[in-house]
Amino acid sequence: MRLSAINNFAHGSQTTFITEREQKKPEFLAINPNGRIPAIIDRDLGDFPIFESGAIMIHLAEKAGRLLPTDAKGRAMVMQWLIFQMGGVGPMMGQANVFFRYFPAKIPAAIDRYQNESRRLFEVLDKRLGESQWLAKDYSVADITNWCWVRTHKWPGISVRALAKCHARAARHVKGH
Repeated sequence: MRLSAINNFAHGSQTTFITEREQKKPEFLAINPNGRIPAIIDRDLGDFPIFESGAIMIHLAEKAGRLLPTDAKGRAMVMQWLIFQMGGVGPMMGQANVFFRYFPAKIPAAIDRYQNESRRLFEVLDKRLGESQWLAKDYSVADITNWCWVRTHKWPGISVRALAKCHARAARHVKGH
């Protein structure tokens, strides 16, 4: 395990080989009973395991005191866009990936359904960017989680043509907000 300091956190990383199903082994299931990545262990909290990307992002933002407002309105604004990603963009893009890239049989109706729904969600993001520089008032965990998915739009075959704001933000996010 390699340790380094970022934002005053000592952190390490450990590779989990999902092709070897390491995430289904008892030692990983003790961290995440769902057997999925990502998962972290907070050493400052007595080796407390935290799983699910949204929970991890909220935890780290709160711990750092950044990327998540503390006022009720600002926090709610970030949380709604974070949940938008967790309940919409992430699952739809995930299914688009499965049916477009990995599923053994090509099922056009499934491919179309998930590509079209992902595109619709991108249109919601694009509209929001026409109203605000960021999804919430300031750069936040909501931007990080959404753009990490949007920037991969080509992999599941989702077009961002005519979504200039969405496309530009995804490209800019790759380079650093």
